[in-house]
Amino acid sequence: MDSTALGMPIFQYKPDSAICDHFMRIAANLIGAVYENPSSLRRFFGKFKRRK
Repeated sequence: MDSTALGMPIFQYKPDSAICDHFMRIAANLIGAVYENPSSLRRFFGKFKRRK
């Protein structure tokens, strides 16, 4: 894992990776929530979202 060597979470290193998706599904399952995988179009436009 390159993120471990860099000392950063995988969510910051590769946020669109399959491992992040699976981790989010597990986390949602643990709290009883329904996880909806964001579409690739939503992820694309999310990169241009204004930050306050």
